[in-house]
Amino acid sequence: RADAETTDRSLTVIATQTYYRTYFNDRAFELNDQSKRLIDQSITSAKSRYRTGSDSHHEWLLARVEMGVLQTERLRLQREQKSLHALLNELRSKPPGTELELAKIQFTDQPTPGTNPNELLADQPELKAAQSQADAADADERNAKLSYFPDFVVQGMVMKPRMSEMEQTGNWGVMAGVSIPIFFWRKQTELVHAARAEHDATLAQKRALENRLNSEIVDATEQLKTARDVVALYKSDVIPLTEIAGKTARSGYAARRIPLTQFLETLRVE
Repeated sequence: RADAETTDRSLTVIATQTYYRTYFNDRAFELNDQSKRLIDQSITSAKSRYRTGSDSHHEWLLARVEMGVLQTERLRLQREQKSLHALLNELRSKPPGTELELAKIQFTDQPTPGTNPNELLADQPELKAAQSQADAADADERNAKLSYFPDFVVQGMVMKPRMSEMEQTGNWGVMAGVSIPIFFWRKQTELVHAARAEHDATLAQKRALENRLNSEIVDATEQLKTARDVVALYKSDVIPLTEIAGKTARSGYAARRIPLTQFLETLRVE
C-alpha cells in the first residue's frame, strides 16, 4: 500500500510540474506576440525614417534582425509546446495529438503556510514502506529465535478395514511427540544470524532513507524561499524599473535622442 502511495504521489508531482511548465510556455507565447508587435512598430518607424532620410538603412536592418530572433524563439516555444502537450496527454492516457486546453491559474501573493519538517517526514509513503519492511524483518528475527525451542507434535490416526477384512473392526489413535533441535548450532543459529543481519540492514536502509528525505525537504524549502524572494524582488524593483526604462526608451527613440539599438535592447530587457 505504501509503495502504491509513493507511485501515486510521484505521478501527481510529475503532472503538476509538467502542467506549470506548459502554462509557462503558453504565457511565453503571449509575451513573444507582444514583443513582435513592439518590434513591428519599430520596423515601421525605422523604415519611414529611412525613407525620409532621417535614419540609415542599418537601423531598419537591426529591427528586422530582432524580429528574426523573436521568430526563432517562437519556433522553439512551439517545439516545447508539442512535447509538453504530448507528455500531459500521456499522463491522461490520451493520444499525443489530443487537443488540450489549460485552465487559468489564479496566482495569489499569500504565502503557503509552513509545515513542520518532522510532520512532512512522517507523512512520506517511502518511509512507511521502509517501516513495514523493518517490522517484517523484526518478525522474522523473532520467529527464527523461536526455532531454538522444542516443538510439540500431536498426530491423529483413523483406520478402516478393507472389504476382504470386514471381520476386523476399525480403530483410531492419537500420538503425541516432541521435536528437539539437537543440531541447533548448525541450523537454528545460522538462521537467527541471517535474520538479525537482515533486520540490521533494513534499519540502516530506513535511516539512510530518512536522511535523504530530510535533505530533500531542506532543499525544497530553500528553493521555495529563493523563488519567493525572487518574485518579490521582481515585483518591487525589477519590473517597475524596467517599465520606466521602457517608457523612457520609447519617448527617447521617438524624439531621436537614443539610437534604435538602445531602444531594442531596452525592449528585450523589459
